[in-house]
Order: sequence, then structure tokens, then C-alpha cells
Amino acid sequence: MKPYIALFTLVFLIIILLSFAVFTLIEADPPGSLGAAQMLLAAFITGLLFVQNKARLPTREERRYLLRGSFAVTVLIPALIIAGFLTYLAISFGIEDLKLGLAETIPKLPVGLWTVGLLIVLGTGYLSLWFGYGFLTERIGKQMLKRKGIP
Repeated sequence: MKPYIALFTLVFLIIILLSFAVFTLIEADPPGSLGAAQMLLAAFITGLLFVQNKARLPTREERRYLLRGSFAVTVLIPALIIAGFLTYLAISFGIEDLKLGLAETIPKLPVGLWTVGLLIVLGTGYLSLWFGYGFLTERIGKQMLKRKGIP
């Protein structure tokens, strides 16, 4: 199953880069739901490649493994991107200017509100992956297998 987590990572990164390129070219701000859509698409593509390669649907355990591994990837990649960007800003402008800029940019909200927001974002991502590996992979995967004559 590890190759499929690696495949998911690659597909997810490609989708992120393509999205970045498109929104940069059209000079528009991406919608807030873009991350969930990217996760859904990457899980769906990975799930279909699993079905195509194995000539069967993933078992419940395999789906759980894919879901957990992919969720970890979707948390780790944005965290690394943000850390890299903040490091770049700290090196370019200095840590004091970075602290000042972040203090002016990030709204001052209670910790509880930040926690609720984070849980909503993580929950939306998890549901996107669950839907991509579950409903979409199963529904389209069954059609793929049926066309190939596999019951």
C-alpha cells in the first residue's frame, strides 16, 4: 500500500502545482474550497489506479490505510510549504519584520475559535479523502471492472 501513498503524494503535488499555475495565469484568488477539491481529486485518481492495477476494489482495511496515509500527506505537505515560505520571509526580511507582519496579518481571535476553525478544515479534508476513496472509487471502479468483464 505504500506505493499508493507515494502515488497519492505525487498526484496531490501535481494538482497543487497545476492549480497554482492556473490561478496565477488568470490572476485570480483561489476559492477557499480548493484544497478539499484537490484532495478529493487526488484520492479519486489514486483509487482508480488501484482498481486498474489490482483489478479489484480496495478492501475496507486497504481503504482505511489509504485514507490515513493520504490524510497525513495532506497535512504534512501544506505544513512544509508554509514553513518553507516563512523561512524564506525570515531570511529575506528578518525575523522581527516577519513577526510584525504576521501580527498585523493574522487576526487576533480566541484560541477556541482557532481550534474550531482548524477542526473544520481538517474535517473537510478528511471527508474529501473519504469520499474520494470511498464512494467515487467504488462507484467508478465497479464500472471499470464491469467493462473489463471482472465481476
